[in-house]
Amino acid sequence: MYKCPICLSHETQKFFGLKNSPLLQNVLFDTENEAKAIERVDVNFMYCSSCHFVFNPQFHESKIDYTEKYNNNQMASKKYRQYINELTDKVIRECKLNSKSRILEIGCGNGYFLYQLHKKLNNKNLVGYDPAYNDQYGMSGFINKSYFKTKTEEMFDVIILRHVLEGLLNFDDILVTITSAMSGNTQLFIETPNLDYIIANQDISLMYHEVARYYSVRAIQCLLSKYDLSLQQVFLLFNGNNLGVFASKCPDVSIDHNIAAELEKLKKIVSQYRRVVIWGISGRAISLLTHSSWDKEQVQFGIDIDKDKQGKYIPVTGQLIISPEQAVSFKPDLIIIANANYLEEIRSDFHFESKFLTLDGIIHEG
Repeated sequence: MYKCPICLSHETQKFFGLKNSPLLQNVLFDTENEAKAIERVDVNFMYCSSCHFVFNPQFHESKIDYTEKYNNNQMASKKYRQYINELTDKVIRECKLNSKSRILEIGCGNGYFLYQLHKKLNNKNLVGYDPAYNDQYGMSGFINKSYFKTKTEEMFDVIILRHVLEGLLNFDDILVTITSAMSGNTQLFIETPNLDYIIANQDISLMYHEVARYYSVRAIQCLLSKYDLSLQQVFLLFNGNNLGVFASKCPDVSIDHNIAAELEKLKKIVSQYRRVVIWGISGRAISLLTHSSWDKEQVQFGIDIDKDKQGKYIPVTGQLIISPEQAVSFKPDLIIIANANYLEEIRSDFHFESKFLTLDGIIHEG
């Protein structure tokens, strides 16, 4: 059996056999004889159960030529134009784009999506790549009639791949190139056919030779993680036909240094106070106390509004858990907030002028 190109599993099986398929679906001809004389191929699509992914191991990449004859234009449809209008609005909103944002679209087709971003944002910092682009929508000054292949030193705020990923046999080259153009704040937007829609609806009309890969959410996540990219948001598009994905670079951190340094920062702050309590006795508080070795000498009590916890003792470090009312009587000068989501609630409920420390090292006045 064929090896999965994403997870490298050999546990693959035949998914669907496609017969008599043209190499490219969206190339039309001037005569019937030309149309009938084109090269056709049979394809056995393979399925990987490990990452829920379908691929075409017989994809003829060398014979695929996205020239000006290739025409996948759907803009004559009012419904499709509305779809693109709503999708550009979503990209603008989710990526917080403005007139100065740097925007790259790879495989931009007729340029309409990039044109909509240009028009809505009054943005001139756009660049597109597509060898099949034919000077539509007045975007010739922004779109290169070529493939995007070389690394660039320019960083972009958003990189757009609409119906590109599924046509790539070798996704390594383009994803390495894309990540080189991404900063820590760059958003990568991907739109691709939804494998689960095809399976649920048994829709073979969406399967053809020029699509080398059919992704599920799990497969995309597995693929992107190999390039230190993480999914930020996944959603269905066009009545579930397509998947939409926002991804970004994984944080480049040194775990040993950064986490240890933050803990030392908290320890230094706590050491400056005499009467210290910790509010919210759950896993976070217990983990912080044990990792910091804060016994009753450093942190005298735990506080919790849960009556079932009050009167009990915290494991390892041994603090008694008291009620907020008892904490007022204790008059702490520092309250450690184990979960910052509850900071405002605690501040409003605790009627004593203490300082509040959240785990990001910020002290909040009472």
